Order: sequence, then C-alpha cells, then structure tokens
Amino acid sequence: MTGLAGGNIGGRALLYTLTGFGFAVLSTPAFLLFVDPSEAVQLVIIISTALSITALPRLRRAIAPALLLRLTLGSIAGLPLGLIALRHADPVVVRRLIGATILAFTVVLGWVRLRGPDKNMARLGLGPSRDLRSA
Repeated sequence: MTGLAGGNIGGRALLYTLTGFGFAVLSTPAFLLFVDPSEAVQLVIIISTALSITALPRLRRAIAPALLLRLTLGSIAGLPLGLIALRHADPVVVRRLIGATILAFTVVLGWVRLRGPDKNMARLGLGPSRDLRSA
C-alpha cells in the first residue's frame, strides 16, 4: 500500500475532501472578518475551484460520474437562488448566521464524539445510489 503522495487514490481523495472542506469552513469566517459577505464567498469559491482543478487529474478515477452529475445539477439549480439571497442579505445577518451554523455543527460533532455510538442515534451510510441515508 502506497502513501498519500504515491498511488493510493482513496487516501488522496479522503485527504483532499478533508482539506478542501476544511479550507472552505475555516477560510470563509476569516474572509468575512475583512471583506463583505459577497466578496468573501467569491474569494472562497475561486480559491476552492483552483484547489479542485489542481487535484482533479490525480483523483479522476475516484469520481462517481452519476453522483457528480447530480451534485452539478443541484448546484446549478441552487446558484440563482443563492445569488439572489446573497445580493439582498444584510452583511451582519449573514456573518451571524454563518457563525451560528459553524458553532452548531461544532457542538453537534463534539457531542456525538464525546457520547460515542448510541443505538438511539440515527447512523448515516451510503445507499446504493451513493447518497447519504439513515442506516
């Protein structure tokens, strides 16, 4: 088995997923400290796209085409709504909502991690269509 920099596509895909998502989660609030929400979102999208383009050639075999198509179609459908909402949103409210969302996810993830696996908690897994589903 090769290392992440070698030929292990699954490991590289996992590492990129973690760092790509982590970059967006950590950089968006940081950009919001210095620029307006519309500019911050644009910067994060541009930088994340550049990171994705540089990682794509080595991760091409790990892509599920059907899942990518559904993700792309959903993104294209949601883009106009998101742009309209971003144009008319109050920058202070957007900053507070993003901060509250990140805080809520952090609390939930910490709670699940501290509590450990519980029979009453819904577990998520990949379904046959490679979507997340309740197990």
